[in-house]
Amino acid sequence: MRKPVDDATMSREEIDDQFRGLMEGLRTTIPGVMVLFSFLLILPLQSSFTEISLSNTIVFYVAFASAAISSVVYLVSSVVFGDPLAAAQTALFSTVAGWAWFYLPLVRFKKDD
Repeated sequence: MRKPVDDATMSREEIDDQFRGLMEGLRTTIPGVMVLFSFLLILPLQSSFTEISLSNTIVFYVAFASAAISSVVYLVSSVVFGDPLAAAQTALFSTVAGWAWFYLPLVRFKKDD
């Protein structure tokens, strides 16, 4: 078990090792999430997607939104701006995505009727 490390006593080499470990983890995680997201993105375009139940559709959308938010918004924003702004960006993205996914089709289909 690793003991907690005091940042003030860490050497440059220890910091570099931790940074390399973080980067290796990101290099393997990000492509995996993006592949998952791409498969989830094309699934509704398949003709058999209309045959799944409502509960399965909801589970699909939760997985889709989670993959999008975790890979596209929060991870990138937290690296670039830090955690508080990343949380705000994620909330904003979630709101816009929910609006575009649910509200716009309702308005559009009502208009067509």
